[in-house]
Amino acid sequence: MIMPRFKDGSKIIQSRLAVVERQPKRTIVFVVLSIVLLGLSFYIGKEVGVFEARIFREKVSELETALDSLAESHEVIENELTVTILELEIQEMMISDLKSALNTASGDYQSLQRSLAFYEEIFADSSDEPQSFVSGLRFVQIGQGPKYEFDLILRKSINSGRFSKSVDLSIKLDFLSIEEDAEKIVSIGDLGEFDEYPFQAVFKHFFRINGFVEIPKDFKPEIVRISTKVKGGSYTARDQAWGQ
Repeated sequence: MIMPRFKDGSKIIQSRLAVVERQPKRTIVFVVLSIVLLGLSFYIGKEVGVFEARIFREKVSELETALDSLAESHEVIENELTVTILELEIQEMMISDLKSALNTASGDYQSLQRSLAFYEEIFADSSDEPQSFVSGLRFVQIGQGPKYEFDLILRKSINSGRFSKSVDLSIKLDFLSIEEDAEKIVSIGDLGEFDEYPFQAVFKHFFRINGFVEIPKDFKPEIVRISTKVKGGSYTARDQAWGQ
């Protein structure tokens, strides 16, 4: 069988070789463009990330500044609140005592003067004995008998510091008299009925211990000894003249 002869066969072969030759070039161009686009995307992403990181750092700086300002404001407000709470509590005590004094002895000027002096002493921000926390102690005789009502005021200094913690105190009261050049000591725990003795006080700013005692007829106290102990510490004693 005789095969037909094709005309221009060499031209067809050259055309096919040209097509084959152009395909690798397109592939290379495609790869190059892909690399360029990938690099461009990486660059744009990096710049966006740097920009967002800069904004984040600026916001963090602003928040830190605002937090510092808030902490300073909180300290000022806490000190002012401490003073206000102390003033309100003392004012309530003053009003209560003054009402009682007016109802029982409206004309007793000396009693009112003693009450006023007592509360003025409490309100004074003394720091002579910062570990005793004793701000005032007084005994008021009830009628003409040997029975007395006592008020013991404990408080921390107004300038005790930022975010001050509560104080856990144990308190003892003893009466002393001098008999034949010897001290005679009587504990208040033996002269009254109390739920617990030594007294316990847990407070942050202010605490009041109130009660009644009956002094024996054959005992005349001259000094009241106030002993306080912070939890985990030892007792610190402070003497006060009887009737002061």
